[in-house]
Amino acid sequence: MWKYWWYGDPNGTDPWREWYDNQLPAVQGKHDSAFKFLEATTTWGEPHAKRIDDFVEVILKTKVQHRLLGFNWPRQSCCFTFLLPCTHKDKIYKPKNAFETAGIRMRELQNGSNWMKHCVRPE
Repeated sequence: MWKYWWYGDPNGTDPWREWYDNQLPAVQGKHDSAFKFLEATTTWGEPHAKRIDDFVEVILKTKVQHRLLGFNWPRQSCCFTFLLPCTHKDKIYKPKNAFETAGIRMRELQNGSNWMKHCVRPE
């Protein structure tokens, strides 16, 4: 059973849910089907996810290519902490510093200098 967290102030809003609620139904549908596929296994891989260094990039192939960046934390198995959403076209990510920001957030969590909150995956 997969467990999910999001990065940020535990008294704030859920950024994953906020992102999801602001997407078109086609993007929400791709999100839901990708996660149902991923949750059937303990090791996420293509076509719905890939590892980039220490990150997990969840891939949502829609007209605009969406990516959800996170990592397996606080345990390596069946845990995913959502760091931020971005879009992707060719080799360009928006925001362009998405991986830099994700790296900062990941290190903050690993060092205990920022909050994470348990959540239910949006669907």
